[in-house]
Amino acid sequence: MLSFSIVLTTLAAFTAASPLAARTDPCPTAAPYDKAETFDATGGYAMQANQAPVPSGYTRVGSAPATAAASSASYITYKTLGDFYDTTTCSKFCDSTLGCNTFNVYVERDPQVPPTTSCQNPASKAVYQCALYRAVLGTSSLTNNGQYRQQFHVVIAGSYLYTKNAPPAVTRYNGPYSYANKAIEDPAHYLTYETFPNQQTYDPKVCADRCDAISQANSKAGQPTCKFFDAYIAYQTNKAPVFTCAYYSQNEEDPRNPGAKATNSGYTNNGITYSFGNSNGYALN
Repeated sequence: MLSFSIVLTTLAAFTAASPLAARTDPCPTAAPYDKAETFDATGGYAMQANQAPVPSGYTRVGSAPATAAASSASYITYKTLGDFYDTTTCSKFCDSTLGCNTFNVYVERDPQVPPTTSCQNPASKAVYQCALYRAVLGTSSLTNNGQYRQQFHVVIAGSYLYTKNAPPAVTRYNGPYSYANKAIEDPAHYLTYETFPNQQTYDPKVCADRCDAISQANSKAGQPTCKFFDAYIAYQTNKAPVFTCAYYSQNEEDPRNPGAKATNSGYTNNGITYSFGNSNGYALN
């Protein structure tokens, strides 16, 4: 019995002293090379950004990666990527998010543990981020160059913007005619509108198919047919954006005065704001 006890005691001592035993470090110490000013150079994040593929349907903005992330009132959401500069995953995230026109991939120097008064400058880690925006952003929006948390310096590296290319063409329709954040306004030739809350991508072909169906029904009833539609994202305070199609009985695009009928920029009623984005017109051939 005594020898068995000695074995257990010896085993416990070995486990406690073993480098394989689990450890918890409340304030991991930064290595000598772990500095904000050398974050980009040490990690090679600019090179990673330059070598990352440009996803199909997007254009990379700028000639060199920035050391600042985007800052814009059109911000939608973000997600943390895996352990590499993954533009493909970020582009798919943008594609599946209604109203997304720009995504920003960057590398952020974050603390391994939250800085506190007793752990003001812990060791860092690199975090790959993907942020989405409604607006089509340019390099002038890259103004978020980090912050201090206690004495820990959060910095940005390898930051590139990727903007969606022009909306797709639609068979038998001319366009798209871009109206940005304004919708067509023409009560005299307005037919109707439809919302598609389950439509998670911007697809003007949905509007074209419905425009054709409206024409078939109205033609039988002796009513004006659909000759033009405006495909846009409708926004409402505290509600999810909705893909929307508005239909008209005449071509609303005058080549002599492009966008003249796109005058509806939204409104506010009872504290609720209604606005538009990704507005594009298509006219029947």
